[in-house]
Amino acid sequence: MRAYFGLPSSFFMTDYHQPEFYRFNEDSIKLATMSASIMNQESRPSIRVLDLGCGCGVVGMELARSVASRVDLYLCEAQVDYQESISVNVASLCLDRKDVLCHLSHCSWGKLAIDNLDLIISNPPYFLIGHGQQGTDLRRERARRWSTSERDEFYQKILALSNPQTKICLCLRDRPPQFFMDRVVIVHEEVFNERESVLTIGIVFALNIEADK
Repeated sequence: MRAYFGLPSSFFMTDYHQPEFYRFNEDSIKLATMSASIMNQESRPSIRVLDLGCGCGVVGMELARSVASRVDLYLCEAQVDYQESISVNVASLCLDRKDVLCHLSHCSWGKLAIDNLDLIISNPPYFLIGHGQQGTDLRRERARRWSTSERDEFYQKILALSNPQTKICLCLRDRPPQFFMDRVVIVHEEVFNERESVLTIGIVFALNIEADK
């Protein structure tokens, strides 16, 4: 079964295999929906997509199910706790969409080298280590928090993998670091959720060609 944007989160929880310590939320579905809309507007016959830090793979897979294009989908997740879920979900996706080719990378994003990407999507950690109330499950906390150096490496890798045609679709609570913002332009922005004055925002970036000259 596939998940459809607009249905309650309880529906999403039964659609994808997930590790017992983690449950994706509506933000992931909204990110996939926004990204699919951007790609469908461009009407490309085929696209190369990277889901960076993919977790159980829901964002990339929902995107792949929702676009009209043939898809080369690269799923990158370093946390080994997600490997079983990714494998199960990939098998389901490939039954659903015969024109989707999945590539799995169980490695840190620093080791990635992929050319000619049309789209990079990610729902990265919302919190820096040491900020907010930390939970007791270290596996879940690893998905929710990162260090400043990990955050900066993430944005550096996105810049390194992007070309002038690449769209970068991210689900964020905080603005990216300034070195990233200096290299990109915002193509589209929308609020996904507002909880107690905390905004979760979907932002589509592209490289700023003038900044790269």
